[in-house]
Amino acid sequence: MSNTSRDDEQREEDREKDPLYSFTGRGYRKYFEGWTSYTIVNKKGKIKVKKMYTGPLKHAELSKKQFILFKILICVLFALSVLVYFFASTRIIASNYSIAGAFIQIGATAGYLWLFYAMFSYLCANGDFTIYEFKEVGAMRRASVFTIVFICGSALFTLIYGLAAGTDKTGDVLSVTVFNLIAALFLFFILFSEKKIQYTDRENTASLPEGAKIYED
Repeated sequence: MSNTSRDDEQREEDREKDPLYSFTGRGYRKYFEGWTSYTIVNKKGKIKVKKMYTGPLKHAELSKKQFILFKILICVLFALSVLVYFFASTRIIASNYSIAGAFIQIGATAGYLWLFYAMFSYLCANGDFTIYEFKEVGAMRRASVFTIVFICGSALFTLIYGLAAGTDKTGDVLSVTVFNLIAALFLFFILFSEKKIQYTDRENTASLPEGAKIYED
């Protein structure tokens, strides 16, 4: 083995040990699972590296119009849930300013961020899901459940703490509790409506262009 080959292998091993490279590398491989890299010569005679998705597809059994309307629906429901929860969590009542209440709100906020991230991949799909996009469907469901649990926990904590402390008006405590439940209900509608969609396997007919050569990256 030449010194150049050994040096290349050593550099590759060093990169794999680098936590940042390892993290970004896993993310890259996860996103591009099922994609094929290839080289092709363009009209100017230059070699270009391109990617094409050649892996299996999952198809949402909705028409193009229905799928677009569904994506609009979940965006509206998500936005309404965020607004209602933000309104409830900023009311001046004792439970919102307690340490336990703050931790519950942090959990709900983390859930919203997770759900937003998972929804973004779903919204970018065209109805035929790549391996990565379909995995994000499961992530969207888990994020919805996670966030709903924390919001319902916030509602329960508000009710118990508010009534037990006795420092707030009962009407204020009940209204914040109801707003929390409404925020959770909007997310439940997202979860329920998405789970009603049927997904079927679809053959991927994509093929590499003539003259393309597979490129290992």
